[in-house]
Amino acid sequence: MAQDEADLKAIFDFVKRNEWTSARQIGSVVEGGRSRANHFLYKYKDTLFVKRGLTPPQWKVASSDALEHLLGNSKKSTTQAPSPKPKTKPMDWVRRNVPARPARTLPKIATCGSCGRPIQPSGKCGCS
Repeated sequence: MAQDEADLKAIFDFVKRNEWTSARQIGSVVEGGRSRANHFLYKYKDTLFVKRGLTPPQWKVASSDALEHLLGNSKKSTTQAPSPKPKTKPMDWVRRNVPARPARTLPKIATCGSCGRPIQPSGKCGCS
């Protein structure tokens, strides 16, 4: 986890210094290269990084304090338990207002008197 944060910080700092740069150039600052850079760029797209263009896309930092805000929130969320969601409606209330479906009746299957197997639409059961 520490290596991920270090790589993310290195990528963030590089993109902050060099606006609208490609993943190939960004990959020069991390050990995994362009692939590792793309992992972080697309994972944090629109939170930390903004993309422009298609082939190759170019990247810039969304805001200069976005990384501190993200890392500050991620550290807080690991120490605090999430608050439980309040129940809005009890389940039995939902069930009472759902109309009941009529039961399906299946056709009776005719069976052979001697072997007990079902009789096929052709009129044979398998024993004859």
